[in-house]
Amino acid sequence: MISRGTINKDWPHVELGEVVEFLDHLRKPVTAKDRVAGPYPYYGANGQQDSVDDYIFDEPLILLAEDGGHFGEPEKTIAYQVEGKCWVNNHAHVLRPSDRIEIRFLCRHLENYDVRPYTSGTTRLKLNKGKAAKIKLALPPLEEQKRIAELLDRAEALRTRRRAALGLLEELTQSIFLDMFGDPVVNPRGLDKKKIGEIATVITGNTPSRKQPEYYGDHIEW
Repeated sequence: MISRGTINKDWPHVELGEVVEFLDHLRKPVTAKDRVAGPYPYYGANGQQDSVDDYIFDEPLILLAEDGGHFGEPEKTIAYQVEGKCWVNNHAHVLRPSDRIEIRFLCRHLENYDVRPYTSGTTRLKLNKGKAAKIKLALPPLEEQKRIAELLDRAEALRTRRRAALGLLEELTQSIFLDMFGDPVVNPRGLDKKKIGEIATVITGNTPSRKQPEYYGDHIEW
């Protein structure tokens, strides 16, 4: 996770409030029962929650979780970029980047930032506007920001393709197994069953439960 202590000290530092405009005063929550379905995304702390028939914003923006975000969970993001016509509720800060910071760089900088030092609350952490504006950012030159954002975008694309490939490989492995042997639970081909003890030597440890007969291989069918 990115934190104040991990920011490159060779670059100048700024506070988030110095390089973005908060548009929180324009956002409007709409309860689920009052939403009218439509073509425009309805965003909250962790992404799109619904689609509605009207919009508030129509420009490239960064949404940063205010409450209900994945704070302290490095494998999940707390900020994301949106574009076009959309509606945002009051669980996400709406950030309009200035010309000092590249929007993709800002998104990458914030998405896994450890903002817990800036939050308040116990059971449900909240990142209010005043504290969010104080978040420390590294601010390299614009060209360097664009280069970093491009590298991170490419890395994310590679990770996405790798996850997809692993998913397909798992499906392929399962498919080959089923093609060769059929469903092992149903056993449609009537294959012979043997106890594990008949085809392998089962070695147990010193755990007391493993000394019980039901844990030995000749009691388990394979």
